[in-house]
Amino acid sequence: ILAVMDDDILRASLEVARRSMNAEGLLKSAQADLDMKTLEQEKLKQLRERDHASQQEVDRIQTEIRIAEARLLSVKEDLEVKQLEFRRIESQLKQRQVVA
Repeated sequence: ILAVMDDDILRASLEVARRSMNAEGLLKSAQADLDMKTLEQEKLKQLRERDHASQQEVDRIQTEIRIAEARLLSVKEDLEVKQLEFRRIESQLKQRQVVA
């Protein structure tokens, strides 16, 4: 490396991207929500078989499961975008170096 251009802003952006990419709170929350709704669906199906729950309740939880699955997918997609952002910033940092 012969020279490095000022890259403080990119390094700070890289650290933000690194932490965003590794943040798993939303992912765990979305997965837990889906798990809870799936368990609730199983219980409602059992209750429905014994006529202790309405079909409307079963239909409602099925819709909630689809929403929870979509939310989980959205969180996963966001994390993938954050990983790509991290790689993009890494590439930008490499471009700031003059190499012989």
